[in-house]
Amino acid sequence: MKAAALAALTAAGALAPAAVGAEPRAVVVGPGAVARTLAAGPYRVAVGISPNAAGRRPNTFVVRTTRNGKPVEAAVSIRFTMPAMRMPSLGLRLGAARGTGVSRGVGETLTMPGRWEIVLHVVPRGSPAFDVAFVDVVAL
Repeated sequence: MKAAALAALTAAGALAPAAVGAEPRAVVVGPGAVARTLAAGPYRVAVGISPNAAGRRPNTFVVRTTRNGKPVEAAVSIRFTMPAMRMPSLGLRLGAARGTGVSRGVGETLTMPGRWEIVLHVVPRGSPAFDVAFVDVVAL
């Protein structure tokens, strides 16, 4: 009976999705240059994308990983997926500067305007890997 009542309330919109354990809403960035910090457990991941433009233009991706305010050396790769298009994901591996917690790369990976799902795969040195995801609205 309780499950049926919960389902009825949810279907009627009386309960927000978060109230019943749904995924939280995605962080959305763009259009234009991106400077955003995202949390992942004890880590903070600062993301920069410039100029964050679509087409055959290079974009610079900078990721700074910290834990308790201190830089964390990490291998970082990025997966780019455009759900509106049925095409394979694109990827980019970032190069890391030793001891700074900063990884950077340049790529023509945002090939068309629209909403891109971006997943950062972060592998901190000596610790388990984790992912950080967000949606990037990209313009020409």
